[in-house]
Amino acid sequence: MVTMKNALTKNILREITKSKSRFLSILIIVAIGVAFFAGVRATSPEMKFTADKYLDDNNTADLTIQSLNGFKQSDIDKVKKIVGVSEVYGGYSFDALAINDDSEKAIKIHSLKIGEKSANNPVLVDGAMPTNEGEAVTEKTYLEKENLKIGDYIKIKTVNGTKDFKITGIVNSPLYINTYQRGANSLGNGSTSGFFQIGEKSAKELALPKIPEIPGIKIEDIYTELSIVVDDAKSKNTFLDEYKDLVNEVKEKIEAVDKNWYIKTRDSNEGIRGFQDDSDRIKAIGTAFPLIFFLVATLVCLTTMTRMVEEHRIQIGTLKALGYSKFSIVSQYFIYAFTASVIGSIIGVILGFKIFPFLIFNAYRIMYTIPPVAGNFHIDLAITSALVAIFCTTLAAVGASIKELIVVPAILMRPKAPKAGKRILLERVKFIWKRMSFTEKVTARNIFRYKKRFFMTIIGVAGCTALLITGFGLKDSIVAVTEKQFGEIYTYDLKGYLRESIQEDKEYLFMDELKDYNEIEDSLLSFEKNIKVKNNNEENFSVEGYILIPKDVDKLGEFINLREENRKIDIGDNGVVITKKLSKLLNIKEGDNIEISLDDKTVNAKVNHITEHYVSHYVYMSPKYYEKLFDDKVNYNAFSSKLKNGDIDQEDKLSKEMMKNPKIATINSTTSISDKFKKTMDSVDSVVLVLIVSAAALAYVVMYNLTNINISERMRELATIKVLGFYDKEVAGYVYRENIILSIIGTLAGLILGVFLHKYVITTAETDMVMFSREIKTMSFVYSSILTIVFSSLVNIVMYKRLKKINMVESLKSAE
Repeated sequence: MVTMKNALTKNILREITKSKSRFLSILIIVAIGVAFFAGVRATSPEMKFTADKYLDDNNTADLTIQSLNGFKQSDIDKVKKIVGVSEVYGGYSFDALAINDDSEKAIKIHSLKIGEKSANNPVLVDGAMPTNEGEAVTEKTYLEKENLKIGDYIKIKTVNGTKDFKITGIVNSPLYINTYQRGANSLGNGSTSGFFQIGEKSAKELALPKIPEIPGIKIEDIYTELSIVVDDAKSKNTFLDEYKDLVNEVKEKIEAVDKNWYIKTRDSNEGIRGFQDDSDRIKAIGTAFPLIFFLVATLVCLTTMTRMVEEHRIQIGTLKALGYSKFSIVSQYFIYAFTASVIGSIIGVILGFKIFPFLIFNAYRIMYTIPPVAGNFHIDLAITSALVAIFCTTLAAVGASIKELIVVPAILMRPKAPKAGKRILLERVKFIWKRMSFTEKVTARNIFRYKKRFFMTIIGVAGCTALLITGFGLKDSIVAVTEKQFGEIYTYDLKGYLRESIQEDKEYLFMDELKDYNEIEDSLLSFEKNIKVKNNNEENFSVEGYILIPKDVDKLGEFINLREENRKIDIGDNGVVITKKLSKLLNIKEGDNIEISLDDKTVNAKVNHITEHYVSHYVYMSPKYYEKLFDDKVNYNAFSSKLKNGDIDQEDKLSKEMMKNPKIATINSTTSISDKFKKTMDSVDSVVLVLIVSAAALAYVVMYNLTNINISERMRELATIKVLGFYDKEVAGYVYRENIILSIIGTLAGLILGVFLHKYVITTAETDMVMFSREIKTMSFVYSSILTIVFSSLVNIVMYKRLKKINMVESLKSAE
């Protein structure tokens, strides 16, 4: 018994040594599949963990409170007494102008407690932190834009005065983790160029009007904002529901203290919210794409192991005849598959967790001032991916060997009789068959004779081509969002918001003011505000969006292109137009009713049309329909303007000029918003490149495996045609022709499959606020096809040496 076990062990080791290429191909394909599956899926939790740690390490406020009246010490004491509040810090935050020679840019100022513990602590990148009130720190991007350096001086100006500050250092702030987004500003061109942090005393002087000192009367300190750290919040992840539930519970208690306080959570921060959207987008891509990737890899492993067992048919029969148990015979193939898949899984898990999160997050580090990902080991993903890979590979080996063991040893010990030859379909088409050469006829017969190989090759190649199509298609869909939303749908150049709504009798006066700007060609007043929208049939689910009511419904098409499959849409006076993504989230179709909550009023509206739209959710409504639903007149609070010659410089110059108008609160340039959005999408573009390269690597390994199997199972046939006088190149051509034809068929099938796979992945990859385009550009089909054919040709070149080494004596061996 011991001798039999030793013989089997030696046989397994001998088989691994003898078939290194097969063993390594299984190992590599399992490693690639596991690495991709585990690594991509680990990226989103890694991003969130890293960002959360960064925010907590720098004591970022969980809640920020602002008030028009400011905050006294008594207010701070009230907040401190609330259950769940750990720390309260008073401070100053306000808009200002930074003056550098002739440049005057709108900035955000945040106070700094010099040498004291505080909230929202900046991270020093270069230089030194301020040690006195005449010093300031700022961000790298602002210094680069303004051509400033550490040691230079800058003037900071507000309505309460102007002060000079020496720049002592460069910092990153947890309040501004996005490199490009700095939010709106009430000064300058309406857009914030950067942030500065200065001493608390200086900030107070610039933020508040100077109050004359009265002898004997102490003036109490007043802060413009309070930063709250919630008890036990650091133990929870900022991006998970348990953290949000904890913080919102404390927020509700603070709201009860004073209804006039404006309270913001971390979710209100543009950078933090954008980071969550990006990590969720990666999570969505990591849900669908790696799964398909993994299935293709597993399929090839199944094919490889099945073919190996079939090759060992005679050996299985011999072992069975010698008295080896079925379990012993099956175990050697189980151990072979198990060893290859375990080693592959271990390598895949290690490489996956180390490579993919770093590669993908590095693409986002251009946009975010977050440290590199920690590279944690995710035991759940490691076990799941490894178990699936091991299970599929070993199941194929066990299944194939049990199938062979059913047959009696006498039959097993003889080679399997070839299938009876029969005419193929093409032979029945006489006018084509007669014109084909001998080699062409042999190729056609071989392709259709080996049906199993035919389908396995086509499925393998089609799967890889579909993955490439999906990768390139993702890129097309993401790029198209910016082009369509900010080029085709939004056709205005500037969007402005007013400090107060305009009364009906004053509308024409404001429009006259806009006409006074020579650069403006035309403008349109509108009412825009946040709303909540519900499907009447789904009580517990609502979506936040915006309502937009144009003053002149007929002119809206000149500023916003409402369309449905390139057909223009009119708003009408008896219903609303909603955006496509909103309709999908709420499961709404044309003719349905929706519930709209605006301020303290809730109404039901009929959906007349659904319009193409890619960013945010909108409900478009005519003034007449608004008055009918809400029983109130529309007071317009926004405007859109088209410029005569719109370019970024003119938009910026005009925005600065228009911000001097006391009626205008903020102005946004379509070009600048488009650029910021494009930078966000560019990061996803880099992620897509990782997916494409990974799919290309898988394509090569899959084709190598399938070609290797093809040659192995036809060794006697190839040796025979060599004996018959075929040269090496002719033998290679004999195999290559079949490979090329099968690769072309597989590629064509993959192009069709890729369209459906792309649609599934793109739908999964969307976040609630963004809808991706569904189109795949023609060149994506071309690139995917070329890559597949190139890899097929590369495999053929690599396999040429093996074809040359085929031993012609093989054909003379007896089958008995």
